[in-house]
Amino acid sequence: MNQLLSFLSRKFQIDAKYFVKNSLILFTRYSYLTLLGLIMGIIFSRYVSKGVYGNYQLVLSFIATLTIFSLPGFSKGIWSETTTGKDGALDVAINKKMKWGILGSIALIAIGIKYYIVDDQYILMLCLIVGAITFPLFAGGNIWVGFLDSKKKYNLSTRLSLIFETLNKLAIVAALFIFRESLLMLIIAATGSIAVTNYIGLKIAEKNKSNDLVTDDFSKYGFFLTKISIFKVLMSKIDKLLIGIFIGPIELAIYSFSLIIPDQVMALVASVTSVIIPKIGEHSQKKVQEKIYKKAALIIIGNLILVTIVIFLTPWVITTLFTEKYAESILYSQIITAGIFLYVFEVIFANILLVKKHKNQILKVNLLNPAFRSIAIIIGFVWYGILGVAIATIITRFFSFAVHLYFTRQSNRV
Repeated sequence: MNQLLSFLSRKFQIDAKYFVKNSLILFTRYSYLTLLGLIMGIIFSRYVSKGVYGNYQLVLSFIATLTIFSLPGFSKGIWSETTTGKDGALDVAINKKMKWGILGSIALIAIGIKYYIVDDQYILMLCLIVGAITFPLFAGGNIWVGFLDSKKKYNLSTRLSLIFETLNKLAIVAALFIFRESLLMLIIAATGSIAVTNYIGLKIAEKNKSNDLVTDDFSKYGFFLTKISIFKVLMSKIDKLLIGIFIGPIELAIYSFSLIIPDQVMALVASVTSVIIPKIGEHSQKKVQEKIYKKAALIIIGNLILVTIVIFLTPWVITTLFTEKYAESILYSQIITAGIFLYVFEVIFANILLVKKHKNQILKVNLLNPAFRSIAIIIGFVWYGILGVAIATIITRFFSFAVHLYFTRQSNRV
């Protein structure tokens, strides 16, 4: 095996031992989490009505939209610190994210009160209040994953991820069967369990710090990344919010199931690709990009094969796992999946810009992409409903690839 890895290192001019070992670890994490996700999809499709599941997705979409208050920029900014040995950034990030998360809680309570006063939706109000209580840790506490990965502690982060995700899913299943389709108990189980496991993850991450060093501009960089991502985060769930608010929970349930398969493919790509983050910090940007361009054709072919297989299997997967009840999701899912064969480059180029702190390019990317996506989805929704949203999603994927490629190449010339 060592001889084979040495040959691959010479042949492709990469650290094959590092990439193979850690890619396998991350792929194992992805595979298990995917399996759990599919199992949950099976359970929800069989034991939860479309109306309850749609409202469940609507509440989670509101929470996800407000994650801007958890300062997501610090979760990404920490990569540039810890890959260069500045572990003290973890404490700074936790402190900022928890304090600012309180604003997200207030916003969720306000939305809940609106649903009660205007729409007489008492249960939705209670669900949003539960989301508010758990919000700081639920939305901001997952920074421990990025910290451990950037420290190359993939074994530890993978073990914790698998254990925590299992506990989360068990809590949801228990709530589902014990309380018989109670939307409130589903939200309590989903947000509460994640808040608790994130707290444990943060404590473990703190024990793995090797120093308290932090650069003077880390807080400024974290706020910068957060500010430029405001529009992106606010618009991240615009598709689900439009469908859930203006069409209804049943249609949102159908659309949500159409996202399960493409979301899993994107999670695979993002998970395995994250193994290069420490290498980006260790090497020059020019060297990293040269290696990516040399392997571009191979990467594209591999992703085309993966996407084609997934599209071909989608009808069988949805009808077999999620029953004929969600057959309407098939076409939407195939359309969305078709657009992600270049997603791997988006992830790589985004990581390069973040780790190398190219603020100007990051700002432009985080303004152009969500703006284009929002406009495309709104137009698609107005013209063709859910089908229009799916078509807009594939168009935005190509646009996002072009934007990431252009600004990454531009940053290398600065």
